[in-house]
Amino acid sequence: MIRHDRPFWATGGSETSMRDDYYTAANDAYADYDQSEPSQEGGGSPAVLRLLRGRWHWAILLGVILASGGVYLGYNFERPEYTAWSTIKIKTNYGIAVDVTDLSQEQPYTLLVQAEMDRLYALDTAELAMQQPEWQEAARGAGLDFASMTPQDFSDSIDMDTKFGGDQTIQVQYDSEDPAIAQAGINALMEAYGSIRKQGQKDAIDENLQLLQDRKSDLELRQKQIRDQMRLIIPDSEYLTIKTRLTAKLGELANMEFKLGELELIIGDFLNPNAKRSEVTIKEMMAQDPDMIALLEQKKQLEDEYIYQTEILKRGETMASVVQVKRMIARVDRQILDLEASWLSRQNEGGGTAPVPQQVAEMMATYNALVEKVKELKAETNDLATRIAAVQEDEFELQQVIESIRDVDEEIFDYEKTEDLFAGNEQITLVEIGDKAPMPGKPSNATTRIQHAAFGGIGGMGAGFGLVMLIGLMDRRMRHVADTAADLPDTNVLGLLPTLPADMKDPEQADAAAHCVHHIRTLLQIGGSNRVFSITSPAAGSGKSSLATALGMSFAATGSRTLVIDADLVGAGISRRMGSVVHESLDTVIRQKGLINEADLSRLLTLSASRGETIEQLLIEEQLMSQEELETAKRLQLDTSLGLLDACAPGRLRSCVAATGIDQLFVLPVGRARPADASRLSPAAMRELVKQAREAFDIVLIDTGPVLGSLEASIAAAESDATVLIVSRGDHRSVAARSLEQLRSVRANVAGLVFNHALESDLAHTSYASLISQERRPDISARKRKLDKTRSARLGPLGTAVASSAEETSDDQSLMVHTNGSSNGHE
Repeated sequence: MIRHDRPFWATGGSETSMRDDYYTAANDAYADYDQSEPSQEGGGSPAVLRLLRGRWHWAILLGVILASGGVYLGYNFERPEYTAWSTIKIKTNYGIAVDVTDLSQEQPYTLLVQAEMDRLYALDTAELAMQQPEWQEAARGAGLDFASMTPQDFSDSIDMDTKFGGDQTIQVQYDSEDPAIAQAGINALMEAYGSIRKQGQKDAIDENLQLLQDRKSDLELRQKQIRDQMRLIIPDSEYLTIKTRLTAKLGELANMEFKLGELELIIGDFLNPNAKRSEVTIKEMMAQDPDMIALLEQKKQLEDEYIYQTEILKRGETMASVVQVKRMIARVDRQILDLEASWLSRQNEGGGTAPVPQQVAEMMATYNALVEKVKELKAETNDLATRIAAVQEDEFELQQVIESIRDVDEEIFDYEKTEDLFAGNEQITLVEIGDKAPMPGKPSNATTRIQHAAFGGIGGMGAGFGLVMLIGLMDRRMRHVADTAADLPDTNVLGLLPTLPADMKDPEQADAAAHCVHHIRTLLQIGGSNRVFSITSPAAGSGKSSLATALGMSFAATGSRTLVIDADLVGAGISRRMGSVVHESLDTVIRQKGLINEADLSRLLTLSASRGETIEQLLIEEQLMSQEELETAKRLQLDTSLGLLDACAPGRLRSCVAATGIDQLFVLPVGRARPADASRLSPAAMRELVKQAREAFDIVLIDTGPVLGSLEASIAAAESDATVLIVSRGDHRSVAARSLEQLRSVRANVAGLVFNHALESDLAHTSYASLISQERRPDISARKRKLDKTRSARLGPLGTAVASSAEETSDDQSLMVHTNGSSNGHE
C-alpha cells in the first residue's frame, strides 16, 4: 500500500506541495517494490534479483540441466581407479647400510630407504614384474595388450609413501582401472623386487666391501707418504733434541731481550752520540748521581709518611705531625732543585754537551754485545721453529688418516660379519616384504569422483543462473515496474496497468484494471491545480491511447467535464476507438458550396433561431432547395470532418468537439489532419487550443504520438500543465530514457510514469495487492456479470474495464437509494 507519513491535508502547505507529497509517497511505494522483493525471493543483491526477475523458472530449469551435466562430467572426469597395496619394512636393528655407496653420509639408514624405493621404481624391476605369470594371466583376462606395454608404463602405475616408526615402512601401491590388474600388478612387483634384491644383496655387500678395502689402501698409502715427508724435514732421532734446543734458545732469547730493555731505560739517551742533551737527559743523568739518588729516596720515604699520617691515621692537615712532614718534603724538594741547577750550570760551561760517565760507557758496550747475541739467537730459533711447525702439520694430517683407517676397519668388520651371516643363512635380510595384496573391492578415487561431481553440479547450476543473468544483462527492455526506478531515476511512478486480454470476460480482472486507472487519476487530481495533461509514450503501441480513454472516463465519472483531444496525427487511436466524427454544419456546407445566396441563407438562419425549426425544414418550406438538392447537400456535409487543426482556430473548439455517449466525457477527434500536417501544428496554435479547452472543460487530456517519433508530442507537453509518460513492458530502456530527456529538454512538467502490461508479480508488490488477493464483496454471485463485447471492441480492454466499473458503481448507488427509499416508506 502507499505509505503516508501524515495525511496530505495535514501538511499545512499549498495545494502544489500536497500534490508533490502525494507523488513522493506514491513513488516510494513503487520504489519499495525493488527493495521488498529480495525478502520474497530469499534475499540477495537487488541487481542480481533484477536480472533474474521473471526468469527464475528458466534459470532453475537451465541450472538443473547444466548441473546434471556437470555432475555427470565431474563424476566421469576421472575413471574409476582401483588400488592394491603392499608394504616393505626396513629393519633398524642391524644398523648397516647395505646399499650405501657414499660412506661420508651421516644418515646411511635414510639413504638405504631411498635406495630401496629407487629399486622399486627401476625399469628392470618393472620388466621382471611383467614377466610374472600372475601378471600376464590377469592382463589376458582383462584384454590388456601387455605385449605393447613398456616397463615405463608399468612403473608409471606405481606409487609409494613412507611411514616412520621403530622400523620404517614403505607403502607400495599399484593403480589400475581393473581391480584384477591392480592386484596382479602389486603382487608381481613385490615378487620381482624380492628376486632382484635377493640376487643383488651379496653382490652389493661384496661391492661395498671392495670399495672399503680400496679406500683403506688409499689411506695407508697416504699415511706412508706423510711419514716419509716428516723424516725428510726432521729425522726421527733428532725431533726431540731439536724441540729441546728450541725451548732452551727461546728462554735464552727472552732473557737477553729483557736485559736489553733494562739497559735502554738507563742509557737510552747515550745510545745516539750526536743527540743533544736536553733537560730531561740531565734529570736522567742526575738519577745516576749518588746525592740525587739519596735525595729522591728521602723524598719517597717522606711522601709515604705523609700518606700514612693522613690516610691510615686519619690525621688532618693542621696536625703538628702532618705539618712537620710537609715541611720536610718541601726542604728535600728545594735540595733537589739546587742539585739540578748545578748540573745545568756544568752543562752550559762545557759547551752544551755533558761528558759520558764511565759507568754509562760500560753499559753501552754491554748493550751492543747483547744486540749481536740476540740477532744470532733469533736466526737460530726461527729455523728450528719452521722445521718443527712443518712436522706438526704433517702430524695432524697423519692423525686424521689413522682415524679414517680405524673407521674403515670397523666398517669392513661389519661387512665381513654380514657376509658371513648371509652365507650361513639366506633368510637373514634387512628388508621384510609384506603379504600378497587382496583384490580391491571399491575404487580408491570414489570420494574424489563424488567431489568432482559436486563441484560440477555447483558449477553447472551457477553457469545456468549466470547464463540467464547474462541474457538479462543483454536484454535492454523494461520487463517489470522496478526497472523504471532503476532505468529512469528521479521520476515518479504514478501507477501501473495490468496485462489485459483483447476479449476480456472476467469482471474481477476488469475491476482490478479500473482500480489501477482510478489510482492514477487520483494522483493526478490531488492538489487540483493541474487540469491539462498530455499523455505520450516512448514508442508506438505502449497503450497511451487506451490510457487516455480510460483516464477520460475515470475523470468523467467524478463529475468533471472532461475533454480527450486526439493529437496523434499518425495513429489517431482516440478517433478510431471512439468512432467520433464531427461534420461541418449544413449551413456552412451550403455557404461554402454556394448552393443558395447569402441573403436567403441568413434569413433562413434567423427563422430557424426564432421558430425553433431546423435549417433542412426551412429549405424545403421556402422552396429554396428541392429534396434531391438537400440530400446532395447532406452528402457533402458527410464528406466533411472537423478536428484538431480546425479547433486550433480561435472560437472553433466547441464546433469540433463530439460527445462520446458517456456522461461528462467529450472527444476532439483528429479530423482531416494527416501526419504531413504536423508542420501546421505550431506552439501558438496548440496554446490557443489549450486556452479554449480550459475555458470549456474541467479536465483536458491530450493524446499525442510517441515522444521521439512525433512533433506534436513535444508541443503538447510544453503547453500542458503536466505530462504522463506511459512505458510498456518490452519497451527499450534507452528509448524510454531518451524520451524522458526529450520531455525535460522542452521544459515539460513530467507528472510521472505509468507502467503498462504489468504482470501479477508486479501488482502483488504494490498497493493493488489487496484488490487482487481477496474479493471485495461477500455477495460474489451478485457481482457476476457479463462485459459488453461491443463496447470492448470500441473502447478497448482498459476502457471497457473502467466503463464496467463505473456502471457497477452506478448500480450500487441506485440500489442503495432504492433500499433507503423503501425503508423510509415502510417506516
